[in-house]
Amino acid sequence: MDDRQTQLRKGALELAVLALLSGDERYGAEIVDILASLPGLDAGAGTVYPVLARLNRSKLVET
Repeated sequence: MDDRQTQLRKGALELAVLALLSGDERYGAEIVDILASLPGLDAGAGTVYPVLARLNRSKLVET
């Protein structure tokens, strides 16, 4: 995967996480499970938790 694809996937993943959190509060494991069921967004805990930490530092989500 080249750098542009990596950055695009990273951005899409962040948007997907924000979309999942916009309706309800969710645990990280629940987010991982939901993303695993979506084609192209399959991301494990090792990917989702750093995204949540980054969004938290940006004050876009609260933990």
